[in-house]
Amino acid sequence: MNCFLQAIIENSIELHEQVRAFEQSNDKSILIIVIDGRINQQRMHIPFVRQLLDKTDLSCNQTPDKPSKFFIILIHSSGQELNYKSSFPSIFLHDWDYWFLDTSTPGSAFHLQKMLQTLTSKIGITHQKEVLDNSLCDLNILFDDCLFDFVSRLQINSLKLADDMFNNRNAYEFYQRQTSNYRRVQCLKAIFQQLNELQKHIISCYHENISMKKDSLRKNCNSIYDLAKDTLCGKHFNGLVDSLHSRMRLSFTSFVSFILKFIVDDYGLESLTKLSNKNDDYSKLLELIDYSSFSLDNENQTTPIMQRILTLNDHYACIPQTPLFYLFRQRIKNLADEIKSRLADQQNQLNDSTSTFTNSSQPIKYFSKCLEVQDDLYFDNFDSQAPAPPPSTTMRNNLYSDKNESDNTREQFRNQLIQSITNDKILSKIISASILQSYTNDLIRILSTIIEKNFHDAQKQCQKTIDFVCCWLLLVDEDEQVSLNSSFNRHIWQLAHVYTSIEYDENDLLSLYSACRIAEDLDPNQSFYQDLLAEENTSRSKVRENLFQLMFCRLWINLCHPCETNEDTKKWIQSYTLISKYYPSDKVLQRQEFVQMKVKIEFMSLVYLILLNEKTPQPIKLIQQLLNDTSLIPDGVDGRHRNLEGSSCLQLLSTIIQTIDQYFKENNANNRTLMMDIQQWILATLKVSKGSSYQEIISLLKFLNQSTCHLSLPMKQLLFDELIKILIEISQQKRLNVPQQQFTDAWDRISFLSVMTECIDNETLENYQIFYHISVINNANQNHMLMDLLFFHLRNYN
Repeated sequence: MNCFLQAIIENSIELHEQVRAFEQSNDKSILIIVIDGRINQQRMHIPFVRQLLDKTDLSCNQTPDKPSKFFIILIHSSGQELNYKSSFPSIFLHDWDYWFLDTSTPGSAFHLQKMLQTLTSKIGITHQKEVLDNSLCDLNILFDDCLFDFVSRLQINSLKLADDMFNNRNAYEFYQRQTSNYRRVQCLKAIFQQLNELQKHIISCYHENISMKKDSLRKNCNSIYDLAKDTLCGKHFNGLVDSLHSRMRLSFTSFVSFILKFIVDDYGLESLTKLSNKNDDYSKLLELIDYSSFSLDNENQTTPIMQRILTLNDHYACIPQTPLFYLFRQRIKNLADEIKSRLADQQNQLNDSTSTFTNSSQPIKYFSKCLEVQDDLYFDNFDSQAPAPPPSTTMRNNLYSDKNESDNTREQFRNQLIQSITNDKILSKIISASILQSYTNDLIRILSTIIEKNFHDAQKQCQKTIDFVCCWLLLVDEDEQVSLNSSFNRHIWQLAHVYTSIEYDENDLLSLYSACRIAEDLDPNQSFYQDLLAEENTSRSKVRENLFQLMFCRLWINLCHPCETNEDTKKWIQSYTLISKYYPSDKVLQRQEFVQMKVKIEFMSLVYLILLNEKTPQPIKLIQQLLNDTSLIPDGVDGRHRNLEGSSCLQLLSTIIQTIDQYFKENNANNRTLMMDIQQWILATLKVSKGSSYQEIISLLKFLNQSTCHLSLPMKQLLFDELIKILIEISQQKRLNVPQQQFTDAWDRISFLSVMTECIDNETLENYQIFYHISVINNANQNHMLMDLLFFHLRNYN
């Protein structure tokens, strides 16, 4: 190795001789030339030295059979001279490699060794945790600066929430618009002090997902090269370590702002304190963040990320209790959307195959139709007292195919969602008992926001209802218990079960929640939540039935009490308005417990219309009169009405109409608008009553034929048509081993003539004439009203 000091060599001839001697020597392979850049003469000769060494290198290393020779130029220079000297760029010509060693940075700045270790070597996070902690102490120092930078760019435009919605005062103060940036930083510091592990997890995420990635390491190496080159060229006024320090600070500060943005969205600081470090909840939940979007955003960003405004997002009008709830919910929703798309494609394929099969079966259907036409008049020999035989297989399939198909789709969706969540490595790690509880709680809170606008109770009372509905959602029915017990992960099964319930039964869930709030509002002194859940091994269906039964009972009691005391019914009207908006589904009201209460439920629907009708004089007195005339006493329905099936209140229709008509006559008022409301009530009651009995239909037909029926002729025709539809359904159920078909022929409908004659008492039809239009019917023909309605029905369906 030869080392020439240019301070000794004063002219170019001597330098040429020394270099030529090195070139001809077979023992020496490395030539080092040391130049003192602080001496002007030596600095000016750098281009000459570079040119001489290039020629020598070309001469020595042109043939591969000779040993290679290497050349090193070691330049000493102060940092101040690097900024304006023009001779140094010459060393970057052609193919020279260079290294820049900065030894002028004060000891208080970043240590060069740690900086190079952090930026250029991939540290094993798991196996070298101690080394990582030692090298990252500087990032902990930068963390406070990151908080200031984040707060200075944060823009809060969210609505101001009530104080009682926050349990953490620092979180509440942070989200107030009038809070200063300095105070917001103090609030963040206080929260991070409570969560002493969260800062460490954020720093670890930075190294695992950003700084220690292969692409990032390559960029960091290139950055060191470019910074050293720019420093030597005079483009940077700072040393290499200071430049790297500044670049790393920008990267880390941007990353911390990126993470904090997800944390503070949707008032997330309030839920942070619920995390536990025992189960490593911090690192699990932080994996929900897509860190690749941070790198991509930095690459595509034209505006420096440090200058961008960060706008706080509030996707919900409440405070979720699950940290990073929006990301957690979106991840599950993406899985659910994929499943729904697959199920929809499968259903479309099934429909296409079914359609193809149906088109090829036209001769069979035509033959079946011919057999049906030859059937005798069924109602000529109709025995109203005979029990209905069990439906045929075809009919049973038609009656329940829609329900079974819906249940099968629901079960398929739940099972596939369980599998998808299990296969998701991030979700499967996150889901625990606490996360399941808070996530279900948040779903109910979001759904119930619109309902809570109808109440003015404190937040505490609302939370009780949310907790109850959450517990109810986590219950299962008997037919689901086997699937739950056989599941690999109970928490994942329950989460998929909850999501499926909200996806397919959202209306029932809203109805259940409103029932809770209404029952509370009607009797706030008696809490019922613990009693409904007290039974061991109870099920969803049982709790739901008991709740709705309790609600309707309280509603009935609160109806009878104002009628007795002549109190204001405003509260009752508000409660029933909410019920009508979120009315229970048929699968709830068709249970045995509600069949016995159906007369009360339908009567309350009528009462609601009476109370809303502004033309009704003293409606409370009218309701009290209806209760007395129909024998619907406050403690229940008497024995005569208790065992009525189906729409039992319609069997009281004659009494109801007569009472209303008499009441309006006594008060010299016009009942036209109320009668229109009653007509709509009758139609609505008929449409929702799928289990109407034959005797009930006969009773209504007889009522239409009475002279005391004060309904208009068009309304009578509408009611008659609806009753005929129900009779058709009853006749279909009584046919044995005959495929179900719709009555579309006038010949089939004429069979109802015998039913009409049964409803007309002590009247002869010898002189009856069919009218050509319903408008010419007069009161003289009132006793034959059913015959007129039947023939006009036949003409309309001909």
